[in-house]
Amino acid sequence: EDMRPPDAVAAVLLDSLIGKRIVVSWISSALSKLWSRQGSKNTILQYIVSLYGDCTIDLRNEYVCSTFLKNATVPFTQSYRATFGRDDGLDLTIGALYRADVYAINVNGSGPIAWGGLRLSGVPFPPHNLQMAREGPIAGSAGWELPLDTGDTTRTPSMIRSYDVELQATDASAVVVRNVPDSQRDFVVINSIPATGTWRICAAEGGVCKCFGSARFGYTGAPDSAWSEPYTTTVGQVTCGVGAAFPDVAVPTGTPRVCECSTDAKVLKRGQNLTARVAAYNSVGVSNYSDPRKVRIMGVPGIIGAPVTSEEPPAAPVYMRVTWAPPSDRGFGAGDNGTDVTMYRISYSLCRSFGTSAECETQQETGTYAEGYPAKDVCAGGVCRVDIPEERDGRTLLWQDLTYYVKVVARNEVGWAFESQANRVRQPWKVLPKVRNQVGFITYEWKDLVQVYDDADNLLSDVSLDVKDLPLVAAGGSITVEFTLVTADGKNYTVTSSATVIERYVVSEGGLLTDELGIDVETKLAVTPPSFGGKTGVATGKLYAPQLPFKFTEFEVEYKSYPQPIAGFAFPDSGPLGEGEVMIISLNEPVGPMLTRLDGDNENFLDAALFQQQVDVTFNG
Repeated sequence: EDMRPPDAVAAVLLDSLIGKRIVVSWISSALSKLWSRQGSKNTILQYIVSLYGDCTIDLRNEYVCSTFLKNATVPFTQSYRATFGRDDGLDLTIGALYRADVYAINVNGSGPIAWGGLRLSGVPFPPHNLQMAREGPIAGSAGWELPLDTGDTTRTPSMIRSYDVELQATDASAVVVRNVPDSQRDFVVINSIPATGTWRICAAEGGVCKCFGSARFGYTGAPDSAWSEPYTTTVGQVTCGVGAAFPDVAVPTGTPRVCECSTDAKVLKRGQNLTARVAAYNSVGVSNYSDPRKVRIMGVPGIIGAPVTSEEPPAAPVYMRVTWAPPSDRGFGAGDNGTDVTMYRISYSLCRSFGTSAECETQQETGTYAEGYPAKDVCAGGVCRVDIPEERDGRTLLWQDLTYYVKVVARNEVGWAFESQANRVRQPWKVLPKVRNQVGFITYEWKDLVQVYDDADNLLSDVSLDVKDLPLVAAGGSITVEFTLVTADGKNYTVTSSATVIERYVVSEGGLLTDELGIDVETKLAVTPPSFGGKTGVATGKLYAPQLPFKFTEFEVEYKSYPQPIAGFAFPDSGPLGEGEVMIISLNEPVGPMLTRLDGDNENFLDAALFQQQVDVTFNG
C-alpha cells in the first residue's frame, strides 16, 4: 500500500448558534472516506480546527484574519464538527467576521488546510413596524416589515426563514399560526382565525342547518373570502339561504350553495378586537414577539329601514324625494356607531325584484357622483335625503304614470351593505286616477230633477264610475266633483256635485287598501249629476283627489232635453167641424225614457213633456 498524507477536506462550513457560538463542520474528502472503508493504514487519525478573528474580506472574497483565537482537536472517531463559544473562554461578537481552518492528520503527516468563514449571527430582532388594518368585511390584516436586525447586525432578507403570527380575538384564547413565509408579511384573516375548528356541511340552500356554534353560507371548497359572515346560532338551527342570517353570496355558475357549521372555529365578529403579534425565525432561532397591535373588526352596514318617498312639491312635482335614516348597525353591531357610513346608493326599478330585464328598467342613482352619494353631502341631524329629478341632462329618469320600487344601501370603509336584504318602498311617479268603467252617460232634467240613463235608455240612480289609482278615500266618504257644461252656443257653466265611495278593492300585485295613494286599487263611485236648469250640452266631470289636488281624472255626461210630444188631430181627422163639434188634438208620447217619468206614483207625461218646451199645431186652410 502506498503510504501518503491526507488530502484537504472537501468543504468547511460555519454556522451561528444561539448564545454567540460558532459551530464548524466539514466534509471529509472522497479519498479519506475510501481509506476509512478499506481499513487503510492511511486512515485519518484526527482533525485540527483553528478559529481566527478580526477578519476582513479581500477582493478575492477570501477571509484575511489577524487574530488567532482557539484550536480544537477532533478525533476521527467523533463527528466532523467543533463548537467555539463561551465554554472555550471566547466572547465572540455578533456581526463580526470569523474564519475556521481545518486540516486532517494521519500517520504520514498533515494534509492541506481548507477554510470557511461567516458573519456571526444571533437571533433576529422582532419584526418591525407591525400594523393592523381592516381588510374588508369581517376581515383584518397584520402587516410588518423585516426585522431591523436579521441576526448579524445587518438587515438581510434571506436570513429570515419564517414567522410565527399569534392571533387573538376578543374573549378567545390565542392561536399561533406558524411557518408563515416572508412572502406573506401582509397576513390576512377573513371570517375566522386559520387552523382553528372544523367546518362541516349542515344543509343545502333552502334547508335547515342544525348547528350549536357558528354557521356560514357559501359553496363547498370556497375560500374564506367567498363565505358569508359567520352567524352564531342561539337556538341550535338556522335557515340556510338568503335572509336575516345570511346575505346573498356569489357562486360560480351552476354551483349549489350550502351552509357549513363549526362548533370550535374561532370566528371573527363585528365589533371584536383582533390582536396580533409576530416573531421572526432565522437559522439561529426565534426572536422575541413584537409589541401587540389590534384592529376592530367591522362588517358592512346593516339594513336601512324602509325609506320614505314622495313627489315634491305636490303642486307640480319635478323630482322624487327619497328620505331615510342611517342604519342602526354601521359596521360594529346594532346601536354601536363607533364609525359612520361613508356613502349611500339608491336603486329604483319597475320590478319588485329589481331584475335586470329591459322591462324592469332597474337603475342605480348616484347623482353626479361616480359610485354613490357621500354621506356628508346628503345627511344631517340623523336624516338623509336625495331628490331624484324627473330629467337630467336631457335624459328621462322617471317616466310619468309608472310605479317604481326604491331601495337605499349604505357603504362604510369595508364595503357595501347587502342589497338582497335592503328594504324597499313602492313609489308611483305622477300616476293619475283613471276611469276604467262608466255606467250612465245621458241625463234629462224634469222639475229640477236630473235623471240618468244608460245607452239603452234604462233609468239609473246615478252615474257609476270605476276609478283606478284614486288616492285613498274610505268607503262611505265623498269626493267633490266639478262639472262644466258647454252649451251649443259655446257658453260654459260650472257647478259642483259629489261622488260617494261605494267600494274599494285591489286590482293588481302590490296594491294595498291602506295605501294613501291608492295605487293599484280600484274605487267604485256613485256620482250625482248636478242640475244646470234645463240647459243642454256636454258636461265634463272633474274628479279631484282631495289630499293631492293635482291628481284628477275626467269623464263626460251628456245633458239632453226630453223629446217633444208628437201632435196630431184626433177629431176630425179631415174636413171641417160640424155644428156643435169640438176639435180634439192628441199629444202622443214617443217611445223611450218618456214612460219612466213619474210624478209621485202617477205618470205625468204632459207635465214632463211640456216642461220648458212648446208644442206647435198647424191648421191647414
